[in-house]
Amino acid sequence: MFEGFYGNEFVAKTLSAMLSRQRIPQTLLFSGVDGVGKATLVRRFAAQLLGGAEKIEQDDLSLPSNQLVIAERQTKGRGRRGRRW
Repeated sequence: MFEGFYGNEFVAKTLSAMLSRQRIPQTLLFSGVDGVGKATLVRRFAAQLLGGAEKIEQDDLSLPSNQLVIAERQTKGRGRRGRRW
């Protein structure tokens, strides 16, 4: 269900099972170190819930079409929210 997502396979399978059973808890907590795919997985999960990736994809920095945004932020030396680290 989450094509192209590698890593955290157990979490991805659990989220897929929630969607297929239509039993989604009120709150989900995603934690871990930077770069493990938390935000990517959450966006893809949200896209499935909302019925369309087009509602989410403009903010998914893991997609090739949005890689320019990442490059621009890195050259400016700013974080994701525009803060200087």
